Amino acid sequence: MIEIKMKEILLHIFSQTKTLENLGKVDENIKNTYDKALQYACGGACLYEEQKYLESIFNNLASNKSEIKHYFEPKTMSISPFNFPKKKEEITQNNTFSDFKTDFEKIKKFENRAFVDTCFALLEKYFSYTPCQIKGLEDVSLYDHLKTLMGLMVCLEGNKENNELPFLLIKGDISGIQKFIYSDINTEEAGQGKGTAKTLRGKSFYISLLSQFFAEEIIKQINLSSPNIIFSGGGHFNIVAPNTEKVKKILETLEKELNLILIKKIGTSLSLNLAFVYAKSDLYKNNAGNYFYEVNKSLDKNKTQKHKKYLKEVFDNFGKKSYYLQDIKKLGKAMPYSDYLVEFTIKKELIDSKEFINKISDDERMVANFLERSVIYFMPLPTDSEKKKYVSVTEKSLNRLLNDYKDCFDSLKIIKINDTNYDSIKNIIMMESSFPISYSYRFIGNECYKNEEGDVAGFEEISKLNYDSFTRLSYPQLAVMRLDVDNLGGIFAFGLNEKSYLAKIASLSRELTIFFSGYFNNLAKEYQLYITYSGGDDAFIIGSWYNMIHFATRLQEDFKIFTCNNTNLAFSAGIFMCNENYPIAKFAKDAEMAEKKSKSFERNNTNGEMMSKNAICVFDHTLSWESYKSQIIFAEKILEFIENENTPDDNKGKLARSLMHRLLRIIKSSLCRNGNIISRNFNRNISQLHYLFARQGYDHQKLEEVETKSEHELKERSDKIAKIVIQQILNNFSKKTEIKDYLVSMHYILLKTRKL
Repeated sequence: MIEIKMKEILLHIFSQTKTLENLGKVDENIKNTYDKALQYACGGACLYEEQKYLESIFNNLASNKSEIKHYFEPKTMSISPFNFPKKKEEITQNNTFSDFKTDFEKIKKFENRAFVDTCFALLEKYFSYTPCQIKGLEDVSLYDHLKTLMGLMVCLEGNKENNELPFLLIKGDISGIQKFIYSDINTEEAGQGKGTAKTLRGKSFYISLLSQFFAEEIIKQINLSSPNIIFSGGGHFNIVAPNTEKVKKILETLEKELNLILIKKIGTSLSLNLAFVYAKSDLYKNNAGNYFYEVNKSLDKNKTQKHKKYLKEVFDNFGKKSYYLQDIKKLGKAMPYSDYLVEFTIKKELIDSKEFINKISDDERMVANFLERSVIYFMPLPTDSEKKKYVSVTEKSLNRLLNDYKDCFDSLKIIKINDTNYDSIKNIIMMESSFPISYSYRFIGNECYKNEEGDVAGFEEISKLNYDSFTRLSYPQLAVMRLDVDNLGGIFAFGLNEKSYLAKIASLSRELTIFFSGYFNNLAKEYQLYITYSGGDDAFIIGSWYNMIHFATRLQEDFKIFTCNNTNLAFSAGIFMCNENYPIAKFAKDAEMAEKKSKSFERNNTNGEMMSKNAICVFDHTLSWESYKSQIIFAEKILEFIENENTPDDNKGKLARSLMHRLLRIIKSSLCRNGNIISRNFNRNISQLHYLFARQGYDHQKLEEVETKSEHELKERSDKIAKIVIQQILNNFSKKTEIKDYLVSMHYILLKTRKL
């Protein structure tokens, strides 16, 4: 395949883009390719000069019925503060072009591929919330449009063989992830939470690292550019490539080679599966969803025949001892403390050097290596002398790493973690070198609660945390939550309907990644949680039971804001609670079972239509998010009246904690094992409930007295209890559809008031 001049392609795109035209130069040799690509991608240059703000991709996704449109403020990419979509009248305009131009000037002399990779990191940083101003793409950013256009032009430049089906949509998937993550962990071993959690965290990020490594290795061998990767993360990736015989042969060879690397390094628990479908030009304009659906089907078929063409090599390596766990533990340990991920491509002559291999093997900063492909990953950490309690990784640590290996590089990529600000490494950007250096950033779910010494806290300490108070919980318990976005495959395939542009699908993937891999860290920090992993659409997190309960509420509310209250987008979650010595691999599976219950939850909406998923399972009970939030609010109201040492003795308006136990028993005795109501028990219990409250002074007459009064008119605590608590319990306990949900509020109250 011809050498593609990616830098020239990108500069030509700039010259034809209104916002960036003064930064590019016209290249007549690729003008026809640009015109053809623009026709494929959007039907020609129909500019909307009046469009100031980028419309959210979630406004119209999956037939959203909301008439209120939401837009993004045109500002620099950041997860703190996070750029939530807003109504147009709430936006104050920003301009990011001058900042982009300043950084762009620093990289103009970069080599071909390093220039493109770094430039697209800057484009994402500065223009993810700038509209591309092209008709039909009002919800596509300038960044996503330029990325799609660049990838398309590289394909057209590399394909002179096939005009009828010019493209391949490639899907890569790593299978066996769950088996890999939980292998080598004793599910019965207690008291090993901290070390095991590091291993799980390391393994989870290792999967993400593999996804990116495989995707980049494929585009490198095919001679494509980073914009050809539509999505990468969470164990899978999508690439658009030219449809040529050479590309197909490279894919077949690479699948074998990369799988043999995995088998030698890890064993057979993981495997890379590749599939592709042929695509017409409508892949880019209006039919991408169908192609994604078809490539997923093809991939599922290929999974049943994995390693078929090289079984002998697989068996030759079967059962050999692997050494990957050492790297995994270092990766899991480094993640919460590292500001950078550094990718080295080393000189090929060093691969067989025992001196070099021994050096990197002993280096604590090295967290993964794929020496067969000359690639090594480092996470530079501060030395003990730099560490006062806890400081972020300094540029000094990064420079020390680069200096230690300065004669070993063939190329270098510096990836900043969870921060798009490159001011702190401006001196490195200006560094003269004999090898190409590229810069980017990546959002990683890596937040872990740290103690006063700056170390990641153990589970015993985490179980006591109370995010809204300096005091510790009176009864510590761990909570583990697993969550997953509902019906995401269908949303990608069919959610955009006839407007299934590839640029829109790329935008959707990126937005979800920013939320779950980026913004997720902000909430985890606020609620003092420990992220085991958080990726493109799912997460596994640990915290105290109290913090997790309130984190779940906030996360669901923020996700609704982020998705513009789109009723077709939701996630389901499962929370499992245990003591701090419960085996971590076991509670991970228990949380997974809770998540599955939320995924299978069904109920009728207000219109009588059957709905499923969009639920949470907690205290071994599954309910809708709205009911869940109502139960937590109600529980907090009751806690204001529960008798404790802070309640004055002379105030008669108290609720005994034992009453909550009795209410919980009433609910449980009304239910059979499958959760259905036992009518005979239910009716008897409701009668007992009225009698129980009447004995405590909350009879029919008392309830009638407070019926017509508002809450602020009630002076006596006993009146407030009658109005706020007793009436709601009597009204809702008598409804078979609602009594079960009060399991949540009763358990919450009893845990909050329990003492060791």
